[in-house]
Amino acid sequence: MILEEMFNGRFYPCETVVADSPRFKQAVKASADLMDTLSERRVKRTMHW
Repeated sequence: MILEEMFNGRFYPCETVVADSPRFKQAVKASADLMDTLSERRVKRTMHW
């Protein structure tokens, strides 16, 4: 994934090339879904105080 590539020095955040491939779109969707899930969990945890 993107974080692994950054950690291993093969990707830099300043790179602005946007791929138009199915694999890239799948990775973007997976990342967005993960962020939504984590955000929902955080909201649920903060509501239980």
